[in-house]
Amino acid sequence: MSAFEELGLHSDLCAVLEKNGIDLPTAIQQESIPLTLGGRRFMCLC
Repeated sequence: MSAFEELGLHSDLCAVLEKNGIDLPTAIQQESIPLTLGGRRFMCLC
């Protein structure tokens, strides 16, 4: 299981990310993906 799958992303999307060399989520992705998939709204200012 990839780090993105552990966050709840569909395995097909994870495969595309991996194919394009994206193996690990950034810190903001680690925090925001579970919230988004859980139906919560949020705003991120970087």
